[in-house]
Amino acid sequence: MHTLSFRYIYAVIHLYILSNMDQFEDKISAWIRSGLSVDGKMEMATYGNSLLMVRLAGTDFRLKENWLPDRWHVFLHVYEGELRLTVNADRLGFDAPVYVDFLSRFAWSDVTLAGRYRACIIVAEQEFFIEATQSIRTKVTDGVMYFSQSPFTSLKENEAIRLQLLEDVIFGTLREENNVFTRELLQTMTCAWQYELWNVFFTTTRQSVLRVKSTGTILCRIFSIWPILIAANIMR
Repeated sequence: MHTLSFRYIYAVIHLYILSNMDQFEDKISAWIRSGLSVDGKMEMATYGNSLLMVRLAGTDFRLKENWLPDRWHVFLHVYEGELRLTVNADRLGFDAPVYVDFLSRFAWSDVTLAGRYRACIIVAEQEFFIEATQSIRTKVTDGVMYFSQSPFTSLKENEAIRLQLLEDVIFGTLREENNVFTRELLQTMTCAWQYELWNVFFTTTRQSVLRVKSTGTILCRIFSIWPILIAANIMR
C-alpha cells in the first residue's frame, strides 16, 4: 500500500513537472512568435524550465509587452539588423552586433528589430543562472554596478562571432537527448558564455577609462601652460 501511494505521488509530481515545462515552453513560444512577421523564422530549444534559446531571422520583429516574471532572466544577442527599444521612457537604437541584458529593474517596452535581422533570445531561470555563474560573481563585482546602469554592450565582429559560437554549442546541447550530465554541461557552457560577455564588457570599459584618462592628461597639460601663454601675451 505504501509502495502504491509512493508511485501515485511520484506520478502526480512527474505529470505536474511535465505540465509546467510544456506551459513554460508554450508561453515563451507564443510570446516571441506573436512578434514575427510573415517571413519570420524561429527555432527553439529548451532544458525543462531552466534554460531556453530561440533563434530568430526575418524582417521586422517586435517583442510584445507581456514580460516574463522576475524569476527568469532574458538576454538578447542581435547578430544582424538594427535594435530599437524604450527603457525607462528613453528611446534608444543600436546597430548590430549588440547584446542586451533585460534587467528586471528597468521598464522595457517597444523592443523592435528593424529591417533584415538575425538574433538569439536566451531565457534562463534564476536558480539555474545563479548556480551556473557562481564562480564568476566575485570576479565581476567591480563591473556589476556600472553595467547595471546601462545593460547594453555593442560588440566588435570578432567578439560577436565568439559569442555566437558558444551560443551554437549551447543550442546543440539543448537539443541533445542522450547526455547524462545535461544540466552540468549547460551550466558550464552558460558560465563560459558569461565569462566571454564580461571579458568584452571589461575590455570596452578599460578602453573608455583609458580614453578619459588620456583626455584628462591633455587638459591638465593645457591648463598648466595656460598661465604662461597669458603672461607672454600680456608682455607683448
